[in-house]
Amino acid sequence: MAELLNVVFAPINLIVTVPLLLVVAYWLFVILGFVGGDSLDMEAEIDADLDLDAGVDGDADLDAEGGSGGGGILSGFLSFINAHQVPLMIVIGILILVMWTITMIGTIVLNPNHDPGIGLVILFVAYILAIFATKAITAPLAKAARESNEITIRDLTGRICTTLTAVDAIRIGQAEIEITGAPLRLNVRTREGITLAARQQAVIVNEDESRGIYQIEPLPSSELIAKEP
Repeated sequence: MAELLNVVFAPINLIVTVPLLLVVAYWLFVILGFVGGDSLDMEAEIDADLDLDAGVDGDADLDAEGGSGGGGILSGFLSFINAHQVPLMIVIGILILVMWTITMIGTIVLNPNHDPGIGLVILFVAYILAIFATKAITAPLAKAARESNEITIRDLTGRICTTLTAVDAIRIGQAEIEITGAPLRLNVRTREGITLAARQQAVIVNEDESRGIYQIEPLPSSELIAKEP
């Protein structure tokens, strides 16, 4: 037992042990009722806040150079690990737990002396493996969430949505619509030459069914920013 505790609380392993303890504490607070269920899904607000902080001008400059804003990178990462369909805190909990488990096994097998250099390599490998494992673990939950909405493209075409992030023809953004009082979050993009800022209203006009991305266009009253040719 003492040897296991030495591995768990080895200085290099605190990088994953401390986040795991925080996740455990969070779920204990949820079970005890000290934290509300609304806190489970904060991903959209994080995406939107990053885009608002970066600013539309900054996004346009980065796009002109062939890059993308920080919010777009985060949105793509969250989409990859299914955090757009599964509550964010569940996904984070799975990611940290898997990373912690791989790190502990790697330390016991490959780094019994707790060498910091080897420990960092194990942490990096554990992080990469945990991303793919989290995607696989959450895939059934994401599929169930999509099926539970019971919404088809025919239902969504023509519906009004509100952007949560900046959106253009290259960078996939996020938008949401109200369905029976509950927000439904969608991956969206615009047609070429149009950029929409976060918190703008738009209309859904089409869907790329193979990728699950909806094309949106600004409402006549919405302020839009046309990119420079």
